[in-house]
Amino acid sequence: MPIVVLVSETLAVHPTQDTDDAAMPSLTSAEFDEKLVVLSGANGDERAGPCLGETRANEIGDARAESCDAPESHTGRRLRFGARNNNRASVFLKFLIDTFGLPVLRAQGGVVDVAGGVGELACRLAYCHQTDCVLVEPRDDVRLQWCLESRILPHLPMKWRERFTPDKGAQVLAQHVTHLQLMFEHDAMQHAELAHALRNCALITGMHPDSAAEPIVDVALQLGKPFAIVPCCVFPNSAPHRAHVRTHEDFLIYLQAKHPDIQRTKLAMNGRCDVLYYLAQM
Repeated sequence: MPIVVLVSETLAVHPTQDTDDAAMPSLTSAEFDEKLVVLSGANGDERAGPCLGETRANEIGDARAESCDAPESHTGRRLRFGARNNNRASVFLKFLIDTFGLPVLRAQGGVVDVAGGVGELACRLAYCHQTDCVLVEPRDDVRLQWCLESRILPHLPMKWRERFTPDKGAQVLAQHVTHLQLMFEHDAMQHAELAHALRNCALITGMHPDSAAEPIVDVALQLGKPFAIVPCCVFPNSAPHRAHVRTHEDFLIYLQAKHPDIQRTKLAMNGRCDVLYYLAQM
């Protein structure tokens, strides 16, 4: 049964104290239709559990199982559900910690975060949790120091803000975060530095990774690595091998059908909020 993780709009995750290329799995149209019947029954038409409280559960309703768009109030205005977009990294990080545990995130080579944008998840992992992170992001304007000071520091406990210095922040980021300016595609293992990071990491993540969603799943399964992704865009016209997958829900079902142990739940935030995750041999 899918679970909705309810998080405050102002949530900040508080700091803790101190293979080689192989054939990527794909589904034919017939196989997809068969999985669609099975997984629709598993993931459809579910309400929020009683732990969220009756009021919030009723606000969410059946439509929440199909889409993460907020419901409308009696005035026609949309009710806000969960975290705002600028808090989605903290919501995702809380899910990762709750699901995989900090010891796992810190193990081996830490986390490979694909399409991580400005690097907020990487900065939170590094500064708040002393966890290594390889940020795979093609843009050349990633400013980790700015991200730490502008988007993360203001939400940390006062004692952490008082102890912060720019030099200390820069030192922590340099120690724990590596930025690889690459597109993450199915040929990821052809890039030596990225292949090394993937083979040695503890977890592969992607928050709204665009076209990298399916490659993340395929590469993680190929390497037997745990992963967690929140898919967003489908790009059906750019993926002829799955041209029959047109909607976001179809895409989630298609990705989940790649392995029987891939699980699915929802994060309490606006927009696309379904997370697919795989625990591998944890």
